[in-house]
Amino acid sequence: MVAGAVATAPDVVELLTTDEMADILGVTAESVSRVIAELKRESVLDPIKNNNESLFTCDLEALEKLAQK
Repeated sequence: MVAGAVATAPDVVELLTTDEMADILGVTAESVSRVIAELKRESVLDPIKNNNESLFTCDLEALEKLAQK
């Protein structure tokens, strides 16, 4: 599972706000925002259309590959 996320289905995550993640991780909200944007560009996170802004599908295999780097 992605840090700062709540699992709602096998490949769907609901992200916390950038401020909440930043507080938990001890970094700035801007840093969290940059990482989330990169995950979107890499198609690791894909917003679910017509839904809550915090719901995303997550490519777990791609995320694991990134974590191995």
